[in-house]
Amino acid sequence: MKILNFFKKANDKVSIEVDEKAYDHNLLAVYLAYEVAKADGEIDEGELKILKQSIEMSVEGINNIDQILDQIDSYSKNSVSLYDLITEINNTFDKNDKHVLIKSLWDIAYATNGLDKYEDALIRKITDLLNIKNIDMLRLKDEANPNNL
Repeated sequence: MKILNFFKKANDKVSIEVDEKAYDHNLLAVYLAYEVAKADGEIDEGELKILKQSIEMSVEGINNIDQILDQIDSYSKNSVSLYDLITEINNTFDKNDKHVLIKSLWDIAYATNGLDKYEDALIRKITDLLNIKNIDMLRLKDEANPNNL
């Protein structure tokens, strides 16, 4: 099963044609946030709390957040590359959507006792692949940093 099938909007599953908005952008963002959270080798309670809140806000009528996290974890373990996700995001997200996504990734990374170098490196790589300017990435990182409040 292709990873992007998991992220199709429920109302689009019955449609034969796949349009440019066929994927649930919120779930794509949650998946990338999950990848950032586990970049340092573990997902701590702060990161898990933010991930669960993101899922709750992203999926209407969700009954079992842990089930979605388990599916995301399964896809993450079986995925070799984020290429399909990054391509989908580049094809369908506008500049503002990408900025919101990157800001949420920084929020996840800062949810622990500090920014881990692996989380930082992954977000920088995603930012680069999404063609976001370095100055914008640094501004979004600064906005997410709790020490700047």
